[in-house]
Amino acid sequence: MSKQWPRLVAAGLGFLWYLKMGGAGTLNPANTSWVFYGDWRQHWLGWQFFRDAPWTFPPAKLTTLLYPVGTAIGFTDSNPLVSILLKPFSPWLPVEAQFMGLWFALCFALQGYFGAALAGLATRNRLEQVLGGMLFVLSPVLAVRIGHDTLCAHWLLLAMLYLALREYDGTKSALRATWGATAIVAIAAGTHPYLAAMSFCLAVTMSVRLWADRLCTPVRAATAAVISGAAMFTMWYFCGYLSGVSTSSSGFGDFSADLLTFFNPDVLSNMGNFGLRTEPAQWEGIGYLGAGGIVAALCATGLALRVRPNTPRRVRIVRGACILLGVYALSQIVRFAGMEVLTMRTFYSPFASVVSAFRASGRFIWPLHYLILLAGVWGVSRLGLRAWRFGGVAALTAVVLMQAFDLHFDPYWLQPKPFRHVPVSAFPSVRGSFQHMALAPMQVLGVCGDPYEEDHVYRFMLLASRLKLTYNSGLFARVDAPPIEKTCAALENSINTNTLDSTTIYVVAPGTVGRFKTIGAACGRVDGDWICVSRDSDERFRTYLETGK
Repeated sequence: MSKQWPRLVAAGLGFLWYLKMGGAGTLNPANTSWVFYGDWRQHWLGWQFFRDAPWTFPPAKLTTLLYPVGTAIGFTDSNPLVSILLKPFSPWLPVEAQFMGLWFALCFALQGYFGAALAGLATRNRLEQVLGGMLFVLSPVLAVRIGHDTLCAHWLLLAMLYLALREYDGTKSALRATWGATAIVAIAAGTHPYLAAMSFCLAVTMSVRLWADRLCTPVRAATAAVISGAAMFTMWYFCGYLSGVSTSSSGFGDFSADLLTFFNPDVLSNMGNFGLRTEPAQWEGIGYLGAGGIVAALCATGLALRVRPNTPRRVRIVRGACILLGVYALSQIVRFAGMEVLTMRTFYSPFASVVSAFRASGRFIWPLHYLILLAGVWGVSRLGLRAWRFGGVAALTAVVLMQAFDLHFDPYWLQPKPFRHVPVSAFPSVRGSFQHMALAPMQVLGVCGDPYEEDHVYRFMLLASRLKLTYNSGLFARVDAPPIEKTCAALENSINTNTLDSTTIYVVAPGTVGRFKTIGAACGRVDGDWICVSRDSDERFRTYLETGK
């Protein structure tokens, strides 16, 4: 228990910090007033459609959204593993339930837990371990990921770093650790592909380290790496990521980290950005250490230069892997303060298929970010070794307080937000008479529908979810473009040839209403938007649309 209490205390402090950020109201699953904002809309509505959709195989397949092509819960970024595990319990959950608040709280608590575990590798002092865990909780790169809930699971990276860096008393404990690493990779794969890729890289690094330290044979090390990779791809299959959709995407080189990423606070510092600028796309590569983190890192650097400690082989191996991930984070266009200073297109061109799948390369700065914070804990905790017994505790306390004072977080993220919902009462007699809701023209970002009207798309996606109808539009992480383009064209053709579907409610753009009326469709305004149905659809709803009665 002596090893656990600092971790549990740090976990509790992580949870309390999330409440301090304004998260108390988000813990109620029935409170959805705060989630209809930014990317959360896609994530939450993906879960709402998924919980009502029939079971398929693989289980993450989602047939009622992006209808009739379909998608997968992984491509709505709706936390696939949690969504799949919760789906059997859907009948007992509120009609509209969110789990993002509890997920955030769990992530902050586990950040503290594994942060303290990592700090335990740098100091034996229990209070210093708690403070080290709190420094990880206060990491700006965790706070900035609130806007993308699945990417808040940085505790997975901390857990992998812990397994890769800790000492083992023999081959049995090392073998158990490889199974733990496999479990972490599998959980990461069920959470988000980027976390899976980073966790897998660290799992392979751990296997190399165990072999280098003669804690396992080369065959066993290679087997452990292969098993981790198999776990990752198996989970990806169950989450729908391997459903035949192209994984490639443009933008590699834009969503990168800057050479000044550890010092550039962007909007994350209460002290200002010191005149530094971040390119809009480089928001993905934010790696700001925070004021306390920078001071801690400088202390570690100064101490290392002065005493020149003998760095264990395992630390050198893990450090090398994190540096390589950090280099990838810089991408093929290396920038300093936003200015291009180096191009590595030739180097990356043979790996085009891989780098296009992980175009937001800036995210790969996170393992190095956390390794630097760990080094900072090591450096600061040694400040008082000669002068005062509790000098390290006092110094780490000052660093943590500095970090907390500096960290800027906009509380609006976790507060209720206004949004103009379409009233369900405006669609009487729909249930049982209609099966589908379709935007006309269809809007799928990056494929069809120009301009893409995000608020409009989500407004009616929510209505379709409430009416238990399929929906044809939205924003998805990856899509199979050719069948979607055919579906867009088929919708246009159905208007031109007067072959509208009698079980579909069409949400019609103002410029298209005339074409619907020309072919005899029943149209009317509902809460300011044009709604049309075919002449052979449900008579009561047709009459309601045209007369309001």
